[in-house]
Amino acid sequence: MLKKEIMKHDVLLSFADFGEGDINNFCFTHFGGSNWEEHSFYIFDKFRDKNKVMIDMGGWLGITPLYCSQKFNSVVAFECDKVALKRFHANLNANPKITNVNVIEEAVWIENGEIELYAQGEFGDSESTLVILEPSDDGKINSVKCSTFLSAMNNQRISLRDIGFIKMDIEGSEAKVIFDMQNYLSAYKPTLYISIHHHLIDDLGVLNLLTLLFSIYLKAIIFNANGDEQEVSKADIINNKLGDCVFTQK
Repeated sequence: MLKKEIMKHDVLLSFADFGEGDINNFCFTHFGGSNWEEHSFYIFDKFRDKNKVMIDMGGWLGITPLYCSQKFNSVVAFECDKVALKRFHANLNANPKITNVNVIEEAVWIENGEIELYAQGEFGDSESTLVILEPSDDGKINSVKCSTFLSAMNNQRISLRDIGFIKMDIEGSEAKVIFDMQNYLSAYKPTLYISIHHHLIDDLGVLNLLTLLFSIYLKAIIFNANGDEQEVSKADIINNKLGDCVFTQK
C-alpha cells in the first residue's frame, strides 16, 4: 500500500494512503493539512516523558498514538471500532521503526465482556459511542469487546506506577469510566487529558464528573491552538461547555 509522510512539530510520521474517499485521508487533509486539534499536540509536547507509559483511550486511526510514541516510553491505545482499527493497523505498519505502540482492540468500560457500539454517523468517523441519549431506529450498532481499565492494564502487564499520561476521548463514556478509575486516579494522579462530551452526558453527570476530578487533581487547564494555556474552574467548564481539559498536579 502507498504511504505519505507528514511532519507535525518535531515528529515525522507516515500514513497509509487508501485513496481520497477513505476516512484515512483525514490524516493528510486535517492532521497534515490544517491546524486540526493543534492544541492536543502542544499538550503531548508539554507533558512528554520518555520514562512513562501513555494510555490513549480512543486511538482512532492511530494519529495520536503514533505521535505520542515519540514523546513517551510506550503507548497503549484502546480502539474498538473495526473500521478505524483497519486504518490504525495500516498506519502502524507504515511506520515499521515504531515498535512501542500496543493496540487493545476493546472499548474501555466499567465491566469486562461485550457491549453495543453505536455509530452516530458512520463507523470509523471517530464519533462511535457506547452511550447515546436518544437512540435512533436507523442507527448502526456493532457488538464489541470491552474491559475495565484495571483489567486491561493487568492483562497487558503494565505497572500502574509507570503510567504518566492518559488521554481519554471516549464519546460520553468518560462519565462512567472515570468513576470506575477513581481509586487508581486518587492514588497515582497521572496527568489526565480528557474530552468532556457535554452533548452525550446530562448536566448532573458532568457536574459529578468534574466534582470528582477537582477533588483529585490540583488544577485543570486548557490549551489553545498556539499552545497557550489557561487554568479553568469547574464553573468555567460547565458554563462554557469546555471539552478538552487537562487535569494535572504539575
